[in-house]
Amino acid sequence: MKLGEIAILPANYNPAAVAVSDVKIEGDMTATDGDLRLSWSYDYNDDFDHFDIYVTGAKGRRLVGQTRGEGFYVPRFKRENGENNLKVELVTVMKDGKTTVAKSENVSFHIVAAPVVTVIPVKSYAKVGDVISLTAKGTDNPTSFKWTLPADVKLVRGELTDATIEVEALKEGKPEIKVELTNAQGTGSFKGVAFDVFSDLAYKEVHNAAIGKIADCGRAVIGEAAYLIDGVSKPNNKDYCWSDISTAPYAVIDLKTPHTLYDFTVYDCKLLTGASEGNIANYRILVSDNGSDWKEVADATETQNENVHTANIIPTVGAIRNASALCRQAIHLPYL
Repeated sequence: MKLGEIAILPANYNPAAVAVSDVKIEGDMTATDGDLRLSWSYDYNDDFDHFDIYVTGAKGRRLVGQTRGEGFYVPRFKRENGENNLKVELVTVMKDGKTTVAKSENVSFHIVAAPVVTVIPVKSYAKVGDVISLTAKGTDNPTSFKWTLPADVKLVRGELTDATIEVEALKEGKPEIKVELTNAQGTGSFKGVAFDVFSDLAYKEVHNAAIGKIADCGRAVIGEAAYLIDGVSKPNNKDYCWSDISTAPYAVIDLKTPHTLYDFTVYDCKLLTGASEGNIANYRILVSDNGSDWKEVADATETQNENVHTANIIPTVGAIRNASALCRQAIHLPYL
């Protein structure tokens, strides 16, 4: 039966419920417009017909799409006057017309505000005399930058009013950096340790914290999660990579004890000779020291042309890392 067709069902028809899981409702919501991306998993049965997707906003509840798949995209739409958020519903429709809301969630439009500031170091650990690049990024289009450096950090390239500067580490320790970003709504700032400075001996002790630890994908995949952290950057074939075919793939790497994390490297599928699978297009990395409270430290998009993905972060203590790959391709994460 196709969408829109009518079926005649027996009077005692009692459809079995459809189990829907891993529902994610996301969108690129700006101050003026937005789009929506929905993904989920479900167990098909003969009583199931299709999914309806509804959006409720200033103009009321609207049916925006129907599908039998495990994902749906709502193209960009304009924000209506007075709308701060939209209610998005994924609704299961059975062959007898019975409907069940599988997931309902509010998605908010972005409210322009003073910049939220992030500092990206390259690299976030160094020896005395090393030069480190620091880049300040902020939300909502900052127009001015102001760096403040401590006495043990020397500016060697750029101006203290640039978005990116290069500095030299003059002594061991944890120098505290401050940067202020300003836009039309106000000023936001970052103040904290952007990189650690080690002795030569301590610098050599920085190592891959994931090898020998536990990796778990928590769902059905092709390949083993352990291949993510086996330390092999170019395996012989894709059988030794992790490949997740679910709609919202992720992996969790348990480091067992707290570590200070400095960067992540993802070795992707195209490193394989003759690989037909594509590289991951988007990924996120989150860090936790208890497995419950997660802090996002990397959010990369449009990375499909990179065979090796590197995410540099400020020094962050964590014992558990969660890598979410927003794609369905094979990925290999020996240094994640």
